[in-house]
Amino acid sequence: MAQPRQKMYLLAMVYIVGVGLGTAVTLWMKDDLADKMEIYRLYFQENPLEIPLNTWDYFIYIARQRFWSMGLLILFSFTTFAYPCLCAFSLYYGFCIAGAVVITTAFNGMMGFLFFFLSLMPHYVLYIAAVLMIAYTICYSHSMMETRKIQRIVVSVILFGIGMILEVYCNPVLLKYLNTVIG
Repeated sequence: MAQPRQKMYLLAMVYIVGVGLGTAVTLWMKDDLADKMEIYRLYFQENPLEIPLNTWDYFIYIARQRFWSMGLLILFSFTTFAYPCLCAFSLYYGFCIAGAVVITTAFNGMMGFLFFFLSLMPHYVLYIAAVLMIAYTICYSHSMMETRKIQRIVVSVILFGIGMILEVYCNPVLLKYLNTVIG
């Protein structure tokens, strides 16, 4: 059985492999990925002031996009497949974040990267904290009581929910403000 610290190092390596794969694939197919698969909506970055936003529909969209992965991660955290699921989660999100960064930088240069980075700030801090708390729980679960594990998962779900609310209600306002300041 691997030590918890070794599990965390392996998890970090899987994330780095995902970032590398995402960068390579996106550079190879950036035009197709940006237009057809819509990994990152360039229109939202270029014209955020012109987009009418229905917050309830946007919340439902964000919930569908975020809950499937977080829900699976939480459900699998109680099984023996917790660590492989966490590795797959890291690989997938490393791939996606690298793809989005490469597309914004390729099409809009450093200002595109800056805009993308600033658009992730309010809510992704909470998302990362929630996922890291679950990762810690999974990697150190052998020495943890079941009630402590459930408490950490509940706190992770609360952080994730607050992050979703920030993404729906604060992020569009922040993007409109950044567009007026930068643009």
